Amino acid sequence: MRILYLGNKLQKHGFNPTSIEVLGEKLKELGEVIQVSEFRSPIIRFLDMVKTIYINKASVSLVLIDTYSTNGFLMAYYSGKLCRYLKLPYVPILHGGDLPKRLERSPEKCNEFFKNAEFLVAPSGYMKKQFQLKGYNNIKMIPNQIDVNKFKYKERVSANPNILWVRSFNQIYNPLLAIQTLKQVLESYPEATLCMVGPDKDGSLELVKNRVKEYGLEKHVKFAGKLSRKDWFLESSNYDIFLNTTNVDNTPLSIMEAMALGMIVVTTNVGGIPFLFEDGKEGIMVSPNDADILSQKIVEIVSNPDFAASLSKNAREKSKYWDWLFVRELWKKNLAKVK
Repeated sequence: MRILYLGNKLQKHGFNPTSIEVLGEKLKELGEVIQVSEFRSPIIRFLDMVKTIYINKASVSLVLIDTYSTNGFLMAYYSGKLCRYLKLPYVPILHGGDLPKRLERSPEKCNEFFKNAEFLVAPSGYMKKQFQLKGYNNIKMIPNQIDVNKFKYKERVSANPNILWVRSFNQIYNPLLAIQTLKQVLESYPEATLCMVGPDKDGSLELVKNRVKEYGLEKHVKFAGKLSRKDWFLESSNYDIFLNTTNVDNTPLSIMEAMALGMIVVTTNVGGIPFLFEDGKEGIMVSPNDADILSQKIVEIVSNPDFAASLSKNAREKSKYWDWLFVRELWKKNLAKVK
């Protein structure tokens, strides 16, 4: 099978690797995969996608299209339109916690794009459910993949009040909540620390640094900046609790990776996160924007070594469900159905 994969291949420009760069490489085990596009400009990137579809129209069996909720949706929509014109089967891969809102904002475009696809790929039960509620039944659930054996597992037989936060500094990820949570954890554990990993996206980093100064937490908060996945994995060995404060999400890869590392995940329960793991067994979930509950849960974990050890062990076991050896078979099975 020869596959054309369309997406934002921007790692060489300093961005985090996306699905086309991670999954695209893995799918080469199942056939030839052409991946585009690497251009930083969205317009040039889209034109490169169009050109590549035309050039390969007679030789590819299927077009995979990474599909996002904002401007990236229009790239995906018009790519699908061209595929239909050329009679090429295409499969949208659904990304982004806000994609269900796109179904509300652009119902006609969504119907045209999604209902004419060979099938849809949802990386989570949440996304599958949201699309099914809108009448899209041609949907397959294939989780995001990780190579579990590449993650050095550190079992937490107990937990210290050392917290790691890994996201972009963006309002939708609510980084200020991490600072508020730490402030309250310090009331029970004065030695608590927080390391925040990630680049600034919308000016939130400056707001967070100002809040740290306002609370006098400079000695307790470390800003590590943007780290490679390898580097933040190494950094994680110094921390036991992985804090995720987001207000919008689908299936965050960082949570999956933290679980594979044996970290104890404490996260908001938004978007697709409740479909990732069992609350109280493989991690902890709470309502968004609630520093009181987040801090209470962290204190509970630190004060109860048996509970902490159980969460760490179960997180690692759960992560095996996302291993490529399992996910590969799901892709293989569904790609085999493409005529």
